[in-house]
Amino acid sequence: MRTMRALRCACLAPAFALFALLAFCVARRLTFPFELEWMEGATLMHVRRLAEGLPLYVRPSIDFVPFAYPPFYYYVCVPFVWLLGADFRAVRIVSVLATAATLLLVWLTVRRDAGRFAATLAAGVFAGCYALSDAWLDLGRVDSLYIALLAAVWFVASGAQTSRRWVVAGLLMSLAFLTKQPALLVLLPIGVYLLATDRRNALIFAIVTTAASAAVFLLLNWSTSGWYAYYVFRIPRLRLVVSSGADRLFSFWTSDLLLVAVALLVGIYASVRHRNWKHLALAGGCIGTSWTARMEAGAWNNAVLPAYLAAAMLFGLWLRPERQTRLALGITAAQLAMLLYDPRPFVPGVTDRAAGQAIVGRLRALPRPVLVVDHNSWSSSAGLPEHAHGWAMTDVLWADQSSTGRLLQEEVSRAIGSHTFGSIVTDGGQSWFQGDIEKWYEKQGTLVRGPEYRMRSGADHIPTLTFVPKRQGLNGLRGTAPERQSRSAPR
Repeated sequence: MRTMRALRCACLAPAFALFALLAFCVARRLTFPFELEWMEGATLMHVRRLAEGLPLYVRPSIDFVPFAYPPFYYYVCVPFVWLLGADFRAVRIVSVLATAATLLLVWLTVRRDAGRFAATLAAGVFAGCYALSDAWLDLGRVDSLYIALLAAVWFVASGAQTSRRWVVAGLLMSLAFLTKQPALLVLLPIGVYLLATDRRNALIFAIVTTAASAAVFLLLNWSTSGWYAYYVFRIPRLRLVVSSGADRLFSFWTSDLLLVAVALLVGIYASVRHRNWKHLALAGGCIGTSWTARMEAGAWNNAVLPAYLAAAMLFGLWLRPERQTRLALGITAAQLAMLLYDPRPFVPGVTDRAAGQAIVGRLRALPRPVLVVDHNSWSSSAGLPEHAHGWAMTDVLWADQSSTGRLLQEEVSRAIGSHTFGSIVTDGGQSWFQGDIEKWYEKQGTLVRGPEYRMRSGADHIPTLTFVPKRQGLNGLRGTAPERQSRSAPR
């Protein structure tokens, strides 16, 4: 008995430490006034447009290009913008609440089948995936709400015994799809399971999911003159063709899932042994959609979040009271300990705040108008007009060079070649329009002098280099359209 109590404490200690680490990071990051991730500012721009009554899905231009996501997350954020103001708190609080909902849903799902002790440890595993996802769970991005909706589908579907519960599961699945498109892949395994075991409810689930998703699609596509379908379906399809990351075919299993491999293996083993096919189908959908999304060359660690949800669920379901042997508790303690991490790389400090304020001050002093290629939120912080995010433009330019992308490229190249902007700010990388910028502008210097700003999640892109029009361009080339230049691939 003493040994078992000690082992239980050895399991609970790292679980509660992981909860504490997550709470600490969230508390330090929630109100930070600048970008924690380089595309977070563009998400805020989407929400601001909706709050101001402007459409999202419009013809791409240098002023605005939407990301290739459905709009549910942005709409959920709008009331928080009205309440808290149009800053990062409004979009991050939605992600924080969604993450809290995911932890609760993991706990409720596992408790129903395996008890409170196992449920607490399962939630601890998911909390520990915060670092594995590169601290994505509290960012102003769509992923946390997407995962919360998948967890809600899992909770409802795994316990569904009536048609009414499958109707609710279908509605939740449609909301997950309206947050992020890969939710469709989660449907396949659970659909196959239902067809084999309960065709009536399979039909109900499929009809509700399809009808709700189709109704929203038809409404949005009609109201945007077809641009909704262009961004949400056509661009992702074209992008997957030109950006396949074949090297991740195996690294997903050997690297992305390495630190939750124990949880997945014992969870899959127990589910197969006890023929818990419904949970396996839901887990297979989450893992499959993560694997597929990770294949895209530009995908980041957030693409693996559905698989981390599956690992937490299966691990907790494995740890039923009758399986809580010394060996099982030892494995559990080891798995949770593997997920412990140092929070300091994810938490901004005084230096980051000072560096951010320095960037804003330098932007205000640049000759206007100013184009900040990949960080529109810095423009708004400096009181400058915002422009389309460089990566949102790249999505269109990269995937659709034959039609809309070509028109967008000509528009932006023309604006650069005619010296529309008094200054251009890049992050020092090879942006799509780097050739145009270097042809018509000359480097003036760096934007930050002193402590360097750094992103705390995602790729480390920061506004760095400043460019001003070349003298010969000011004297005689203003208004001349630049030559078209070939582009091999975006950064």
